[in-house]
Amino acid sequence: MNPFKHYFERHTGIYVLTVLSIVVLFSSLAFADSCSDTDGGIVYTQKGIVEVKDTDGNVISTDTDQCEIFDVRLLAEYYCDSDVVKVKTYTCPTPCDNGKCDPAPDTCSYYDYDFFPPAGPLDGCDTGFTCCMDACLACGTDRTLCCSVDGDDGDCCDATEVCDEDKGKCIKVNCDDPTDPNYCTICDFCYDSIQNCGEACIDGGGFCVSGSEYTAGVYPVIDVFGIEGSLLTDYLVEDVEIYYSDIFRCFDGLDNDYDCLIDSADPDCSFILPPGACIDSDGDGYGLGSGCLGADCDDTDPAIWINCDTTPPQVNITIDNNDTYANKLSVTLNLQYSDDISLPAQLRCRFSDDNITYTPWDACTPSKTWVLSGPDGTNTVYIDVKDAQGNINDTESDSIILDTTPPLSDTRVIPDPSQSFANVTFETTCLDSISGCDSTIIDIYSDTCIINHGGTAINCTLKLPFQCEDNVYIYSANTKDIAGNLNKTDSTFTVKKMDGCSCIMSDECFSLSCIANEICSPQIPPEISFASAGSFEIPLGNTEIIVLRLKNPMSIQDSIKLSIYTDPSVMQQWSYFEGERYTENHDTKTIQFGPQSEQLVPLYIYGGKTGTYRLTIDAESLTTSQRSYNKTTLSVVLKEKDGIDSTTPGMHLIGILIILIFATFIATKRITDSHA
Repeated sequence: MNPFKHYFERHTGIYVLTVLSIVVLFSSLAFADSCSDTDGGIVYTQKGIVEVKDTDGNVISTDTDQCEIFDVRLLAEYYCDSDVVKVKTYTCPTPCDNGKCDPAPDTCSYYDYDFFPPAGPLDGCDTGFTCCMDACLACGTDRTLCCSVDGDDGDCCDATEVCDEDKGKCIKVNCDDPTDPNYCTICDFCYDSIQNCGEACIDGGGFCVSGSEYTAGVYPVIDVFGIEGSLLTDYLVEDVEIYYSDIFRCFDGLDNDYDCLIDSADPDCSFILPPGACIDSDGDGYGLGSGCLGADCDDTDPAIWINCDTTPPQVNITIDNNDTYANKLSVTLNLQYSDDISLPAQLRCRFSDDNITYTPWDACTPSKTWVLSGPDGTNTVYIDVKDAQGNINDTESDSIILDTTPPLSDTRVIPDPSQSFANVTFETTCLDSISGCDSTIIDIYSDTCIINHGGTAINCTLKLPFQCEDNVYIYSANTKDIAGNLNKTDSTFTVKKMDGCSCIMSDECFSLSCIANEICSPQIPPEISFASAGSFEIPLGNTEIIVLRLKNPMSIQDSIKLSIYTDPSVMQQWSYFEGERYTENHDTKTIQFGPQSEQLVPLYIYGGKTGTYRLTIDAESLTTSQRSYNKTTLSVVLKEKDGIDSTTPGMHLIGILIILIFATFIATKRITDSHA
């Protein structure tokens, strides 16, 4: 069988159109009166259009300079040689773009330039100017030049805009939207009440500059009237109660300046009094400062001590970050405190699990490990907090449901024994009276499925692999309740072979009583070969067709993926399968095959550069992952034909066909004249 016959019969219409196009082209060349080129000849940096007109001035052909699709730097440059259209291929030093080579800048550096090869010196613009392509441009004070990646001039951006280098345009940043990708670099985010942009806390730390912990309207908070002497006890302190007022920021338990430091831990508060100092005018040990026994709101008489703090502290308690259930006795208490006057280090806490018996008073901490008393069910923890002046809060508490018992579960296999390569259902019943059943994970030797008991499903299905002989397998059913307790059960089920099938490679596997051909068929790699033996020679600038013979030798349907590889690799860019020329993956093709079927596959290769290349065709079965390959040698050679100066794909073949058609026309005319 001729391997080309079927292919050419299918494409007869294409070749008829090709021959007709050649006749029209030949007639335009034979009777052309003039040829014009808009770019004035061979000019690689301008896109030109070549027109041929007949003696009556009618345009009979048009050719436009164009870039080669498989090589971003290859240009087809059309020009006039007297009244004849010719074409030359030219490799641009920069990428070919819309029928011309883009010129590289040569006067200064460029803003963001990705052409190849880079060119030009690294300077060339005066101070205040930015180089964009080969022009020195300025945008004025506090503005920056935005150029596109291809070097074209763009906009001037102000302080609230960013440059889109793909478009060469300035984009306005939306400072009302913290999700704007440029929010952190352009906008003032230190006062947006959101912890973002690398901040250690809301509007504090990170990129934000901290403010002041105290308020200017409150400072100074005390009036000090000097008496001769330098010791603190030589001063009379009045209006001490203002020191403890709610508006004074250094004793409110809040991070008012958003620098992640609170009250005495904030250096902004260090101006008040040094640690351990006490302003005590009446000498009773009570006064102003951490070194005092307590605060004295009337520091004039040692016989009178007035407690300035009568407000109890506040506390918020949650167990295990407010979880609903706990599956163990040990839990974590999460605690938050506040007090008008006392510092966090001055607060004392005690705990209870029945609101009757409490632990001793101890220092309050942000978290505490606590052991629940049990049993399973609702458990409550109580807390009291006392400040430095002895004020105790109303008891606070939080509850959590303790569930330490694993759920009761039972799993069965339907059917059991199960047939090889069949769908097997695992059905689980679950009972948990406290937190409720959550899920069951079924794990067999080849796969896993999950039953979610929170929904309506009580089973899941797995497909067993092929099994030649009867066998017993272990499966695990791991059932978990909502609290996290796990009931793990291991059991077995039997897998039997398909009726009438003794082995996967047995002839019985192809009988109707067995599974099916798609299971029993042996795995064989695809067969790939070239329809014509030997190496291939391609004239420079021509596109040749190489026919591949591809076969699926298996007894099942298959999808075979073909891939092209060349060495050197540039030839891979100029190779494509039929119908794939303008696709991104032009060098791959996937074909569907029936059992033991064969196809001829055309492969197009353009001879873009002289030399010898190694061509490899890889064939991969997408059903079995089996693969094979075949190799051949390609030679791209330069051939000169009488007066034909062209390296454009197909021109050598066209020239030969023109001569043949013309010779046939002359011979026919002579025969006609002789008979006349």
